[in-house]
Amino acid sequence: MQKINQLKISFVNIFLSIVVVAAIGYTGYIASFSSNGTNLNYSSFNEPRLGLSINSGIKLSDFRQDLSQITRVVKQEKIDQSTANILISSVMSSKPDIGSILAWNRVLKSEIKTLTQMPKQKKTNLLSQIQKLNITGELNGLEFYKLMVPKITLIKVSDDQLVAEGLLAQLAVKLPKAIQLSGVHSGDPVTNLEADLTTLNADVSLGKALASEQYNKLYNGKYSIKVINVNLATGNRDILAAINAALTVVNSLSTL
Repeated sequence: MQKINQLKISFVNIFLSIVVVAAIGYTGYIASFSSNGTNLNYSSFNEPRLGLSINSGIKLSDFRQDLSQITRVVKQEKIDQSTANILISSVMSSKPDIGSILAWNRVLKSEIKTLTQMPKQKKTNLLSQIQKLNITGELNGLEFYKLMVPKITLIKVSDDQLVAEGLLAQLAVKLPKAIQLSGVHSGDPVTNLEADLTTLNADVSLGKALASEQYNKLYNGKYSIKVINVNLATGNRDILAAINAALTVVNSLSTL
């Protein structure tokens, strides 16, 4: 009974830590997001002054909704990264008992099931690695903490980044069609828009490649937590740069 009560107290403390850190990460990220020049007030978007939305089926408000969705994913990514870091720090400095390990099994299984960019077979393999602890005791507590917690919590961050990059790639496909349907085919406005689209595609390509690399390193167990975190931060900057480029294109479309 005493062990169960200690476990309950431990879980309450871990949960409160996660909530506090996530809240701090979210608040700090909003400030960081704004300081990077990204406008979170999407009400500033205007519908085009010419016939872009007439008979074309394209409205700038659609792009506004796309950008809003991408922004939500990026905010969640920053919260997940803040949470991952505090959990990793906590488990690396603790000596787990069997109750804590079994509880972590449930948490990490839940995290794996939320991944959307990982193939089903790889998700099954990860779940199997965790399940082995329950069945055979193959992983002892210390190995479990040092290997599985960083691996899966950081994979979740990489997964968020890949979702954002995928949405940005879809938006990058839609925007050239809007330029074409604007009826303006030459001159400085179009030249500038095409340059911004080139920047957008480059940022998306860089970010997607970097996130995919971290995803694979984490899954294969060949990584340094410090290096992964640095690379994920770089990937986040690539996403922000892509969002800024997309915002520039959408705002410029409203002037055609």
